[in-house]
Amino acid sequence: MKKIILCVSGAIVIGALLFFMMNRGASRIPANLLGMWATTSPGYTDRYMIFQDESLVIGAGENSSDLYQVNRVREEDIGSETNYIIDYENDEKTKFKLKFVYTKGGNETIKVDHLEKITWIRKK
Repeated sequence: MKKIILCVSGAIVIGALLFFMMNRGASRIPANLLGMWATTSPGYTDRYMIFQDESLVIGAGENSSDLYQVNRVREEDIGSETNYIIDYENDEKTKFKLKFVYTKGGNETIKVDHLEKITWIRKK
């Protein structure tokens, strides 16, 4: 009986660890997105996004930026493009979503869901 209790307890601990590790990984920004992205589109030249491992910085001008905690990253590969949905929140725990299409290849680009006419490119 003690062996059964020990095995069940061990399975519960291992299951909890696996659950934690799987959910933690879902909040990490994929390596292909890491870094700063900006645009040359009129009206948006002072805007930028910085994707970090588990956070997102959105800049809206030279001296204005906000840091957000990434909670979840979902992705769907479609040929040379990947659809992303990033769930994130601010310090007050207000939740947001960023939906965009990432185009792979030599000319990587991002097109945000509600701003499709604006192309974001990686800053070197």
